[in-house]
Amino acid sequence: LLNRDKLFNLIRSNGFTNAYREHTHKLISIKYHQLDYIFFKDCSIQNVQVLKQPFSDHLPILFDVDFLV
Repeated sequence: LLNRDKLFNLIRSNGFTNAYREHTHKLISIKYHQLDYIFFKDCSIQNVQVLKQPFSDHLPILFDVDFLV
């Protein structure tokens, strides 16, 4: 948890935002946690979806990016 807090502080201090804060990985088939992130700056992230896959412990993330012009 402390390393993740340091990561988020670094990201925020450089003007980035995390678009998603839910579980994306199943640890040892017993506990879900967030392993994957969507950091963005100068764009918009929408329609975030985490797909359940029975053949993998990683859950793929799909999302739309709108670039600000």
